[in-house]
Amino acid sequence: MLIVTYEHGLISKSFGGGQRILIELLTEFLKNSDVILITQGHKDDKLPLQLCDIRNLKIKYVKRSENAVLSGIRVFLAAVPEIFKYTDVRVISFTSELFWISSLRVFKKFTISAYLAAPDLNGFEQKSVVSRLKILRKRLELYLFLKGFKRSNKKVAIGNQIRTQAQSILKINDIKTIFPGVRDLKLKNRYGLQSKHLSFIYIGRLELNQKPLTEFLDCLSTADFNWKMVHIIGDGPDYNYLRNKYKSNKFLFHGSLPIDAISHIIDDCDLAVLPSKNESFMLTAYEMVKMGLPVVCNDVADLSSNLGHLSTVSIIPNKKSEYLNLFKKIDKKRYTSKECLTSARYVSKNFSWAKLAQTLKD
Repeated sequence: MLIVTYEHGLISKSFGGGQRILIELLTEFLKNSDVILITQGHKDDKLPLQLCDIRNLKIKYVKRSENAVLSGIRVFLAAVPEIFKYTDVRVISFTSELFWISSLRVFKKFTISAYLAAPDLNGFEQKSVVSRLKILRKRLELYLFLKGFKRSNKKVAIGNQIRTQAQSILKINDIKTIFPGVRDLKLKNRYGLQSKHLSFIYIGRLELNQKPLTEFLDCLSTADFNWKMVHIIGDGPDYNYLRNKYKSNKFLFHGSLPIDAISHIIDDCDLAVLPSKNESFMLTAYEMVKMGLPVVCNDVADLSSNLGHLSTVSIIPNKKSEYLNLFKKIDKKRYTSKECLTSARYVSKNFSWAKLAQTLKD
């Protein structure tokens, strides 16, 4: 029996990479396993299409909470009877409840696989007591996950940078890096000089501490070339700030949308611009390339080594002047459909959800 635990829920205001990873892995697990998912939410929540009417999936919901640690404890308490009910159990965990679940092995033998997919582990390497207390207060749920991660049978990290961080902080060396996959997504229909002026899209959490969008958006505000519009898809603590700062009708704020719902927007866009300060992996960049859209991003996670060689991927510093110079160059010479399709095929071939799911399950 596979028991999958995740403190954040399938549906939340901050829906993002974590939920997408969970949904895609569940889809793979369910092909040949019975699965119990324990997460916060309600039985009346609308499920993603991939998880509707699946007989071998049981979802056990716990009461929602904005406090991740409390949510993790509730997920753990709901998992206890399920773990003790079955003889052969593998728990696959992504969040803070892992600490409490790993403690249960004093009473029963079972296997734990853990997937480390946090953006970074910055702060945990600090030595002073004051610094450690500050980071624990801000990132207690991640600290709890890491304590459980160290005890897990199978330890898997989403990227090489965060694997290296975890090995150094936890003083262990048995962590594997397995990148997420990219599922089949509708390819962009229009390329090249279909529109006179460039249109842009940003997809991601609106939280400037991690996603410093303002350099990119300020570049467009003061650009000395003509551009059509920028679609901003996502939600987060800085949504209202950004919407008030960029009030022109050329800045379109859509809120959170699932990836399947934005294909018509992508058809009208020439570039995905994805600024970031830190990432363990940027799933959105791979998805945009898979959909045939050129991508502009910063040098975070493994983007340089995984995608930097593709002609449709530009990795530049997060500076207004850098964006401006690049946009002018692309405006004069657009990417061709052949270039975009070559990049899309590369991502399809090299990034597989099945590989990640099999690693966690075996």
